Amino acid sequence: MLKYIVKVVDQDFIKERWSEIESLITSVFKCSNFNDKFTSERPLWHIQEGLNGSLGTGIKHVIALSSEDIILGAAFCIPTHRNEGETSCDLGWFFVSNTISHVGRIRVTDGIGNKVYEELKKAGFNKIITEMGTEAGAKLMQKRHGYVHEPQGEKTNRWVKIL
Repeated sequence: MLKYIVKVVDQDFIKERWSEIESLITSVFKCSNFNDKFTSERPLWHIQEGLNGSLGTGIKHVIALSSEDIILGAAFCIPTHRNEGETSCDLGWFFVSNTISHVGRIRVTDGIGNKVYEELKKAGFNKIITEMGTEAGAKLMQKRHGYVHEPQGEKTNRWVKIL
């Protein structure tokens, strides 16, 4: 059975492990069917936006690590600071390594998702409104985590999860 831990990390962790993260993301997304005009470079660009402060303050990341300290998956750019009056937030990219079994991927996905939701609730958010980067990601998050497809006007790739 796959043994792993899920933890919240700051920007320094991501910067220190950037080459590993970049390699994993490139591998995971290289054959993906993307929604909208997203490309395989978009996750890396978005994470860099979080690292350079363009996404605001309080940005953290949720990482799943094997017992050997190998990154198995992550959710990036999680807001842990809520401005007065904010009730919803957007999230960054999510991935799970394609080197682990299907069952392992589901377990890691659930572990990361649950930690993300815990952090968002602690910050005072009650809803996620986001876009889904890939078709497979949208199907998985709809089925396993209760995201609902709620297009609004020209925003056809709009997904909502009540926390």
